[in-house]
Amino acid sequence: SSLVVCISEIGGAGLEPHYAIGSARWMPVGKPGMQARIMLEAVENQSPHVIIVDEISTAEEVNAARTIAQRGVRLIATVHGTNLAELINCNERGTLLGGQTNVTLTDKAASMRRDKRKTVPKRRREPVFEAALELQERERWIYHPDTISA
Repeated sequence: SSLVVCISEIGGAGLEPHYAIGSARWMPVGKPGMQARIMLEAVENQSPHVIIVDEISTAEEVNAARTIAQRGVRLIATVHGTNLAELINCNERGTLLGGQTNVTLTDKAASMRRDKRKTVPKRRREPVFEAALELQERERWIYHPDTISA
Protein backbone atom coordinates (compact mmCIF):
# COMPACT_ATOMS: atom_id res chain seq x y z
CA SER A 1 0.00 0.00 0.00
CA SER A 2 1.01 3.61 -0.47
CA LEU A 3 0.03 6.37 1.89
CA VAL A 4 0.10 9.85 0.41
CA VAL A 5 0.06 12.44 3.16
CA CYS A 6 -0.49 16.19 2.93
CA ILE A 7 1.68 18.06 5.44
CA SER A 8 1.99 14.90 7.58
CA GLU A 9 -1.53 15.21 9.02
CA ILE A 10 -2.28 11.49 8.69
CA GLY A 11 1.01 9.62 8.63
CA GLY A 12 3.02 11.43 11.30
CA ALA A 13 4.99 14.57 11.90
CA GLY A 14 8.67 15.13 11.29
CA LEU A 15 10.96 12.90 9.29
CA GLU A 16 9.54 9.56 10.46
CA PRO A 17 6.13 8.08 9.70
CA HIS A 18 3.76 7.31 12.57
CA TYR A 19 4.07 3.69 13.72
CA ALA A 20 0.32 3.17 13.15
CA ILE A 21 0.74 3.11 9.35
CA GLY A 22 2.76 -0.06 9.71
CA SER A 23 4.47 -1.29 6.54
CA ALA A 24 2.56 1.10 4.25
CA ARG A 25 4.73 3.33 2.10
CA TRP A 26 4.69 6.87 3.53
CA MET A 27 5.06 9.60 0.93
CA PRO A 28 4.85 12.96 2.71
CA VAL A 29 3.95 15.85 0.44
CA GLY A 30 6.06 18.41 2.28
CA LYS A 31 4.89 21.54 0.47
CA PRO A 32 1.34 22.71 -0.21
CA GLY A 33 0.52 22.43 -3.88
CA MET A 34 2.54 19.23 -4.42
CA GLN A 35 -0.11 16.70 -3.41
CA ALA A 36 -1.36 15.95 -6.95
CA ARG A 37 2.18 15.21 -8.16
CA ILE A 38 2.86 12.92 -5.19
CA MET A 39 -0.48 11.13 -5.72
CA LEU A 40 0.48 10.40 -9.34
CA GLU A 41 4.00 9.38 -8.32
CA ALA A 42 2.53 6.90 -5.82
CA VAL A 43 0.27 5.23 -8.39
CA GLU A 44 2.95 5.19 -11.11
CA ASN A 45 5.96 4.05 -9.07
CA GLN A 46 4.74 2.12 -6.02
CA SER A 47 2.15 -0.32 -7.50
CA PRO A 48 -0.22 0.23 -4.57
CA HIS A 49 -3.54 -1.44 -3.89
CA VAL A 50 -4.75 1.52 -1.80
CA ILE A 51 -3.78 5.19 -1.58
CA ILE A 52 -4.95 7.32 1.36
CA VAL A 53 -5.01 11.08 0.85
CA ASP A 54 -6.02 13.97 3.07
CA GLU A 55 -8.21 16.73 1.68
CA ILE A 56 -8.58 16.68 -2.08
CA SER A 57 -9.47 20.24 -3.00
CA THR A 58 -7.84 21.46 -6.22
CA ALA A 59 -8.57 20.62 -9.84
CA GLU A 60 -5.10 19.02 -10.10
CA GLU A 61 -5.82 16.78 -7.12
CA VAL A 62 -9.24 15.84 -8.56
CA ASN A 63 -7.58 14.85 -11.86
CA ALA A 64 -4.95 12.84 -9.98
CA ALA A 65 -7.73 11.06 -8.07
CA ARG A 66 -9.49 10.20 -11.36
CA THR A 67 -6.22 8.79 -12.74
CA ILE A 68 -5.76 6.66 -9.62
CA ALA A 69 -9.30 5.28 -9.89
CA GLN A 70 -8.93 4.58 -13.62
CA ARG A 71 -5.88 2.44 -12.84
CA GLY A 72 -7.92 0.29 -10.48
CA VAL A 73 -6.28 1.51 -7.28
CA ARG A 74 -8.63 2.04 -4.33
CA LEU A 75 -8.58 5.63 -3.08
CA ILE A 76 -9.55 6.70 0.44
CA ALA A 77 -9.65 10.46 0.87
CA THR A 78 -11.23 13.39 2.62
CA VAL A 79 -13.03 16.02 0.57
CA HIS A 80 -14.37 19.05 2.39
CA GLY A 81 -17.81 20.45 1.62
CA THR A 82 -21.11 21.42 3.21
CA ASN A 83 -22.86 18.18 2.26
CA LEU A 84 -22.87 15.53 -0.46
CA ALA A 85 -25.25 17.47 -2.72
CA GLU A 86 -23.01 20.55 -2.57
CA LEU A 87 -19.98 18.45 -3.55
CA ILE A 88 -21.80 16.78 -6.45
CA ASN A 89 -22.68 20.22 -7.85
CA CYS A 90 -19.25 21.78 -7.23
CA ASN A 91 -17.47 22.55 -10.50
CA GLU A 92 -14.04 21.58 -9.17
CA ARG A 93 -14.64 18.62 -6.84
CA GLY A 94 -17.96 17.37 -8.23
CA THR A 95 -16.31 14.98 -10.69
CA LEU A 96 -15.12 12.92 -7.69
CA LEU A 97 -18.78 11.93 -7.24
CA GLY A 98 -19.62 11.87 -10.95
CA GLY A 99 -20.77 15.47 -11.25
CA GLN A 100 -24.28 16.35 -12.28
CA THR A 101 -26.01 17.75 -15.31
CA ASN A 102 -29.62 18.11 -16.39
CA VAL A 103 -31.05 16.13 -19.29
CA THR A 104 -34.32 16.64 -21.12
CA LEU A 105 -36.49 13.58 -21.56
CA THR A 106 -38.79 12.84 -24.45
CA ASP A 107 -42.49 13.41 -23.84
CA LYS A 108 -43.00 9.64 -23.69
CA ALA A 109 -40.21 9.13 -21.15
CA ALA A 110 -41.45 12.04 -19.00
CA SER A 111 -45.01 10.69 -19.02
CA MET A 112 -43.74 7.36 -17.67
CA ARG A 113 -42.18 9.04 -14.63
CA ARG A 114 -44.22 9.32 -11.46
CA ASP A 115 -43.47 13.07 -11.19
CA LYS A 116 -43.89 13.65 -14.98
CA ARG A 117 -40.77 15.86 -14.99
CA LYS A 118 -39.26 16.48 -18.39
CA THR A 119 -35.91 17.79 -17.11
CA VAL A 120 -34.08 15.51 -14.65
CA PRO A 121 -30.60 15.45 -13.11
CA LYS A 122 -28.09 12.86 -14.31
CA ARG A 123 -24.48 12.06 -13.38
CA ARG A 124 -21.95 13.20 -15.96
CA ARG A 125 -19.58 10.25 -15.50
CA GLU A 126 -18.65 7.39 -13.22
CA PRO A 127 -17.66 8.62 -9.75
CA VAL A 128 -14.14 8.15 -8.37
CA PHE A 129 -15.60 7.00 -5.04
CA GLU A 130 -18.03 4.10 -4.86
CA ALA A 131 -19.12 5.04 -1.35
CA ALA A 132 -19.03 8.16 0.80
CA LEU A 133 -19.26 8.96 4.49
CA GLU A 134 -20.84 12.36 5.11
CA LEU A 135 -20.06 13.89 8.49
CA GLN A 136 -22.89 16.28 9.30
CA GLU A 137 -22.00 16.82 12.95
CA ARG A 138 -19.42 15.36 15.31
CA GLU A 139 -21.77 12.51 16.30
CA ARG A 140 -23.98 12.40 13.17
CA TRP A 141 -22.75 10.66 10.04
CA ILE A 142 -24.52 9.44 6.91
CA TYR A 143 -23.10 6.48 5.01
CA HIS A 144 -23.79 6.50 1.26
CA PRO A 145 -22.93 2.95 0.09
CA ASP A 146 -23.57 3.82 -3.57
CA THR A 147 -22.55 7.32 -4.66
CA ILE A 148 -24.16 6.85 -8.07
CA SER A 149 -27.62 6.70 -6.54
CA ALA A 150 -26.93 9.12 -3.66
